[in-house]
Amino acid sequence: MRSIERRFKEIENKDQGPGTVINFGKAVVGQNFSHKIITMWFNKLVDPDDYLKSEKKGILAHLDQLTKMPEEVVKLNKFEIKGTPFIKVAQNHN
Repeated sequence: MRSIERRFKEIENKDQGPGTVINFGKAVVGQNFSHKIITMWFNKLVDPDDYLKSEKKGILAHLDQLTKMPEEVVKLNKFEIKGTPFIKVAQNHN
């Protein structure tokens, strides 16, 4: 089982409430995955009913930023996107 899939399933088993998009974000944060890998596993693991198709490109871009950030930084920067709890990218993080 691949790393994203394993992490995602562990998070899903622990915390079934937030939805698959949020749980996928938790699985990739700070893990330094490539865009190609994130996109492939997003398509396999995330329920398409949990997001609007028009927002998919933006969600994937956000996930690309999350995977490059240290987990501790992400935990300090939470906010909501269109009523859905999500994780804010630190503006000064390189």
